[in-house]
Amino acid sequence: MEMLKHVLLAFIICSIAFDILVPAQLDQSGSVNLSFNENFNTLSLTREGQRPLFVAFSGFISLDSGLPEDSSYTEATTGIDYVSDAAYGVTGVGKSVLPEFQTGMQRQIWHVRSFPEGDRNCYNLTLTKGDQYLIKASFMYGNYDELNEVPQFDLHLGPNLWGTVTLQNASTAKTIDIIHVLQENHLHVCLVNTGNGIPSISALELRLLKNTIYRTQSKSLELFTRYDVGSTTGSTFRQVTLTFNLLKLFHNKEL
Repeated sequence: MEMLKHVLLAFIICSIAFDILVPAQLDQSGSVNLSFNENFNTLSLTREGQRPLFVAFSGFISLDSGLPEDSSYTEATTGIDYVSDAAYGVTGVGKSVLPEFQTGMQRQIWHVRSFPEGDRNCYNLTLTKGDQYLIKASFMYGNYDELNEVPQFDLHLGPNLWGTVTLQNASTAKTIDIIHVLQENHLHVCLVNTGNGIPSISALELRLLKNTIYRTQSKSLELFTRYDVGSTTGSTFRQVTLTFNLLKLFHNKEL
């Protein structure tokens, strides 16, 4: 980790020197601060009084479900790098939501992986027993199959029910969060067909947490609500780290 911090620090300093790091936001006013957060394994460059300009990540897995195999990109609004989910033992079919549903959405919502066959289809992730992860699954139907049939289905962690995915319409985007302590050296995230349409998923993301940041005697914590305690506008946003004015409240969930 120390090596990573030094490498990233050198990169940021060089980037500023050559004016290639977010040039539209780096002007002559205000101060720029560099900070490392051990809880979330993030290195952030922040202008005083503003959100992060640059964030480097360690322990992040960000899968764009349905993205063509071996493809990757950086989401411009967050700086998060996404890769195709094809290498994670998952079957199904990769599709794109219709263009009219892509407008205003982050890029990882543009694709879906649908599972027209089988009652239960799973991602298989090799991780480390005892580690604590924030797991985030994102969904939007986006009429990818042009059938206008919005599905409802269950989401499981291993054999246990995580939640039911219910979308109001084709343009509804839904995210389900949970904090989970791994009981094995692998994790199965599964979509289960309940007879109410074909399951599909837009993105699956894991964030490695320091085990002390959310203390729990149970094995999982489900998201209860989130607040941006520094907001003056009341608007919602998708923050790239959990370290800047963002309060997330979780409650115990037995899995």
